[in-house]
Amino acid sequence: MEVGDIQVVRRGAATWFDFGDWKSEVASRRGDDGTLTLVGSSPGEDGYEFVVANKDSKKSLVLRDAQHEYVFMEAE
Repeated sequence: MEVGDIQVVRRGAATWFDFGDWKSEVASRRGDDGTLTLVGSSPGEDGYEFVVANKDSKKSLVLRDAQHEYVFMEAE
């Protein structure tokens, strides 16, 4: 399933994910296992969790819900 693109934007010390139709500032959280997660923190868009990963030797962000996994791959 194609879910679109994320543009990662730095504004000063803040990091934003821009999806085109909506955007959210993100905060980072490191799990006990060392996993880095970027969490949406803007009102109305908060709570989305993107796990930083490497898939096929490319940086990626993984968004999961109860039934699906959405992988956003680094552009070439």
